[in-house]
Amino acid sequence: VFHWHLTDDEGWRLEVKSLPNLTTFGAWRGHGEVVEPQYGGGIGRYGGFYNQDEIREIVLYAAERGIAIVPEIDVPGHCYAAIQSLPGLLGQAVRKREGGPRSVQGFQGNVLDPAAPATYTFLEAVFSEVVELFPAPLGIHIGMDEIPRGAWSEDSAEEAALKARLASWLQQFLALRGKALLGWEEAFYGPGVDVAAQPQALAF
Repeated sequence: VFHWHLTDDEGWRLEVKSLPNLTTFGAWRGHGEVVEPQYGGGIGRYGGFYNQDEIREIVLYAAERGIAIVPEIDVPGHCYAAIQSLPGLLGQAVRKREGGPRSVQGFQGNVLDPAAPATYTFLEAVFSEVVELFPAPLGIHIGMDEIPRGAWSEDSAEEAALKARLASWLQQFLALRGKALLGWEEAFYGPGVDVAAQPQALAF
């Protein structure tokens, strides 16, 4: 199994044809880029991404060797690069861009809002292309980890309900396309993911 982590705060690595700015801007970091330099990386531009032809080539290469690929598109946290590269769309999908909590990696305003329609516009565009690119016999990984407490509300019950809404939407979207939802263990905390539904969701 090759668990392929294609997105994170520091960079978006997968071409999405319907949202080209994800890689035009979100795949790069450095001075003057929408994603700031990270980890003392210097003043130069750093980054890159896989285009869809390269993805298909790697999928075929893996299949010929009996390797199953689990692609991961990490949402709703770890979305800093996506949010910075799509301000017109995802600027409407962040509750606390300023003054909100920071993630464990120090990012602020990196969490998509499950109550914002723009969030689902974005997710549908991205995951529609992901399910076409990857056979994903084990499923599609949606991350759902390390969401900083208070990113959506100071009320823990409201936050749990928002997370459940998003998890349920993702599971149903993938199931309608024959794919199982995979996620980090946090995706399964509280309500949201139906572990009895088919295809079966798994912590992975």
